[in-house]
Amino acid sequence: LNYSVDAIKAQPNIYVYLDGTHSAWLNVGDSSQRLVRAGVDNADGFYLNASNYQFTANLVQYGTWISKCIASGNYAGCANQ
Repeated sequence: LNYSVDAIKAQPNIYVYLDGTHSAWLNVGDSSQRLVRAGVDNADGFYLNASNYQFTANLVQYGTWISKCIASGNYAGCANQ
């Protein structure tokens, strides 16, 4: 995925967002680590809840934790749902 993010982003006027799962599937550290491995730093961002029905409030908190976890780089020590 990392290669794909770079290849797609090399094209003009293209936006790339990666699927960050949802709050009932992976813990924050796992989701964060997977997003980093997939190249989220070179993507335009990530999204949540693409194929599920989780509550918005849960996903806002989950997404905030993921963002903070990615910034910290300490996936094992991240807050968790």
